Amino acid sequence: APTPTVIVITETVTAVAAIEERVLTLEGTSERDGYRLKWTGTKEKITLKIVGSDKSTKTITSDKIEAGEVLNDLLPGIAYSITAIPTESTQIKSSQTIAYGLPPLAPVQLQTVASSAKSLTVAWKQPSAASSYEITVTVPTGETFTITSTDPNVQIDSSKWKNLTVSIRAVGALNLKSTVSTIAWQATPTFATAQYQLETTKTGTRITWSLLSGRSAPSYRVVVDGKVACETSANECSAPAFYGAKSAVLVQTLGSSSFDEIQAKYLELKVERRVGKIYFAANSSKLNAAAITAIKNAAVYLKSAGFVKITITGHVDREKGAPLKKTSPLSKERADQVAAVIKKILPYMKITTVGKGNATPDKPGVYTSSKNRRVEFFTK
Repeated sequence: APTPTVIVITETVTAVAAIEERVLTLEGTSERDGYRLKWTGTKEKITLKIVGSDKSTKTITSDKIEAGEVLNDLLPGIAYSITAIPTESTQIKSSQTIAYGLPPLAPVQLQTVASSAKSLTVAWKQPSAASSYEITVTVPTGETFTITSTDPNVQIDSSKWKNLTVSIRAVGALNLKSTVSTIAWQATPTFATAQYQLETTKTGTRITWSLLSGRSAPSYRVVVDGKVACETSANECSAPAFYGAKSAVLVQTLGSSSFDEIQAKYLELKVERRVGKIYFAANSSKLNAAAITAIKNAAVYLKSAGFVKITITGHVDREKGAPLKKTSPLSKERADQVAAVIKKILPYMKITTVGKGNATPDKPGVYTSSKNRRVEFFTK
């Protein structure tokens, strides 16, 4: 019998690699409720990774293939990088990334503060993120100029204008800009009158001022000969120095939207006020070096302050058992000695000298003190 033939059939099975899920497109649309993301490519779940320019991060897993995913917590003024990738994938080529950002909110609480006649500060609050601000200033002629600032305030030269309009836009990520916020500024006078006169009960000068109807400022500053003498929220202040008719006494507003200043008028007192004092050795009218220096300093002050007439009184101390006298040759001689020095320095000065003896001590009731050996200056 024939030998049977055995045929062996071998089947080769080739493994087919799994197909990598991919996001082919990623698009976003701004809607009332937020930013809607839709994608194509994969039918599987995807992972959305959102990274903000403020360094915030957020991860969302979504299977809303048809409706898309709505992001409703993105912040104004922030730029976002949004990446979509199938949740089971680890390959970058399977993902898609888009950028998105919201414009910043408009600046709020705009205010103007005039710090001088030449400088106007405009400040505001920023309710959202912003990297810078565009400030447009419109002057009365209609011309405009633009300033860029990274801080929520800016200084403007207002010396040439009585009114300005300032418009501000906040600039956020991706150079997106807010709507415009605007404030109008107008220079408005505050003061009606201002005056100053020597204090009658203490050493110094009292400055007072009145305001126009309906006008005021948070506080006021008094400047005398270029130096600040006092600051106050009241309508008066006392400076610890004597100021005469030639003193440049200015009262200025502080913290107000409109800067104003007024030159105060000097008011002469009805009675004379002591403005200086020099002491002498016992039984002497001789002026020592210290006394001469003190007189010269007093003369410089009298000239700069604008005083044109003074009264100089001479005094002596009372010796034990001596009677009280309202005048004496030594007291008059002391006054005349001081007057002679002042007259050489200030020849225009009208000087009256009086010798008052020992009847008016430096301290009431204390007649034997060495401080009674003195000369005093009076003016009004």
